[in-house]
Amino acid sequence: LDLRIRNFLFEELGKKVPIKFVRQALNIMYQRHKFNHPRFFGSNERIEYYKNYNKELLQIIGLDISDSLAVKLNGELKKLPFGVFPDVIRTLNYLKNKYCLGILANWTEILQSVLLDLKLSHYFNYIISSHNLNISKPDKNFFVQSLRKINSKEFNDVFYIGDDYELDTLPILAAEIKLKPILIDRFNSYPDVIDCKKIKTLDELKLFFG
Repeated sequence: LDLRIRNFLFEELGKKVPIKFVRQALNIMYQRHKFNHPRFFGSNERIEYYKNYNKELLQIIGLDISDSLAVKLNGELKKLPFGVFPDVIRTLNYLKNKYCLGILANWTEILQSVLLDLKLSHYFNYIISSHNLNISKPDKNFFVQSLRKINSKEFNDVFYIGDDYELDTLPILAAEIKLKPILIDRFNSYPDVIDCKKIKTLDELKLFFG
């Protein structure tokens, strides 16, 4: 993602932007917008949202671009394939044979198709998105309603692995529900967090669950 944005800026504007500036801008945008996950009701809404998102992103770097160029950038970024970390498939293969698995995610209506493209959907018994619930994290009701959908009473324990402390861990702890958070902190973003189980890779789940 960061490389494609950098190359786009050079190709379209002749600007050589250091990759670290692009990465910093992407992180700032994530922090700004992570509490307001979009829900689209048509292609025009999606186009308008990402047009404004891309313009704001590049303003952080110090570049003002036209509406048409912001839309073009989004078109280029949509061509990029989704990917997974190397530990994802081997961990899912290990857990699938022992546990009931699900996804609870802040995602738009394309979540199902993305999982199909990645050949991941068959691992999960439940796939629940903020688009379908009409509620998004960090609203604790996102987790409350998700537990109802999976009929959590059937399970002795229910764990949730998330990578954002504010979106995933805190609302679960505040809700006081039958859900135990595990924070996956791949890049040591939360060194001071001590009120939940933390892992650095999904491989650690094999030791945790046994």
